[in-house]
Amino acid sequence: TKLIGKGSMGEVWHAYKKDTNEAYAIKIVEKAAAATNAERVVEEKEILSSMDNPFVIRMPFKMMPVCTWS
Repeated sequence: TKLIGKGSMGEVWHAYKKDTNEAYAIKIVEKAAAATNAERVVEEKEILSSMDNPFVIRMPFKMMPVCTWS
């Protein structure tokens, strides 16, 4: 995995799916940013899920919360 971008809501990482070796972009949204911008997060998810263009990243997987263990 490699960090490929940072924005106001979080980070985007380049990663590979282990079983297929397909490349993916993983967006990690900070909890506080998601809470403050919930409508924007949902809108982005809906737009990316409906896109079918080779120049736009597909969103084949659901968004899910991530737990951080201390």
